[in-house]
Amino acid sequence: MVYSNEELENEINNLTSAINGIVTLLSSINEDSQSAGTRPVYIRVSDFSGVSDADRLQKAIDYAQQNSIKTVFSDDFSFYLEKTITIKKGVRLLSAYSTVYMLGANVDGFIIEQDASFLGGKVAIDVNGYTRKAISLNGSQKFYNTWNNTQIDDITILNWMGDNGGTGIYLYSGGNEHEISFVNFSNIKVVGFEKGIHLRATKPSSGRAWVNANNFDNIAIEDCVHMIVLEGSETVPFETTGNIFSNLQIQPSSSTKKIITASGQDNRFSGMVWDLFEIPHSGSVVDFTARSSYNFVDLSRNVPLDRVSDKGRKNLVVSHDTTIIEKRTSDPQDPAIGQVWLRTDLNPTTDAVYRIMTSAGVMHLPLKSV
Repeated sequence: MVYSNEELENEINNLTSAINGIVTLLSSINEDSQSAGTRPVYIRVSDFSGVSDADRLQKAIDYAQQNSIKTVFSDDFSFYLEKTITIKKGVRLLSAYSTVYMLGANVDGFIIEQDASFLGGKVAIDVNGYTRKAISLNGSQKFYNTWNNTQIDDITILNWMGDNGGTGIYLYSGGNEHEISFVNFSNIKVVGFEKGIHLRATKPSSGRAWVNANNFDNIAIEDCVHMIVLEGSETVPFETTGNIFSNLQIQPSSSTKKIITASGQDNRFSGMVWDLFEIPHSGSVVDFTARSSYNFVDLSRNVPLDRVSDKGRKNLVVSHDTTIIEKRTSDPQDPAIGQVWLRTDLNPTTDAVYRIMTSAGVMHLPLKSV
């Protein structure tokens, strides 16, 4: 069929009208879908502008919270931060494999709010004389209930300046009903700080405060002055109790003074300590304060009992010095430190039948019969 110029022009106009109609229809469907609440699954920091890396990162997190977007993806970049970043409630900051957050000022690095998470990446201190906290949680956010999503996972926290300043991970409660409980930390490396991990509860002016029942699993701590510190009391009004540190890998250095300093009760520490000879003193490296009881330490039996100071009650360190050597119907009159015995006159279903002599006196072993 041969069209005249006028007929061909009419056909083109009809086709153009049809295409415009389809575009209008698709746009209408998209607008209706957006108005019905469709949102992106995640946003990228690279989509935001700002006067600094910290400004761009915080804008992305704030936008995610305000628009109920759960995940902020950092992209595979290095961020130079001179301001504190707050990961807002309900937001997960997900880092790419090689993401580095460099702190270039003496400020707190990341503050984690309730129901927020920080996953992946490296936090590196890039300023001399650092005295702040790289990652911190405050009990004023009231971290409670086991179903909250708060999680810190797959992160390396490193002070690479060589001056052992600041704190790697800091949990603090000090106000009325301030609480940090049931938060999970896993697959984390902490290197080069004054305090590696610090859990702290202080007595509030009224009410109670606590840092209890938190889990730290697969944690490596290296070259810190104080590797793990629990500061508080055995119970409220300021309590640090029931925190579990499992699969620890601890590497002391010539800067190290203490491996564990613990207040509170029923805290558990298990894993490995390497190269104790690197610590440049022969005194205690595990200290239980006067506000401690029923804590348990098993660092692959690499900490001898003469490197333990216990001012509390019924704390236990499992060591190469701990060997069951006899069965008895009464306690020996003059047991040596490290001597363990089985009280055959007691009922193992109702009593702690094992006893151990420590520098603080006779203690009961909360272990099953062997």
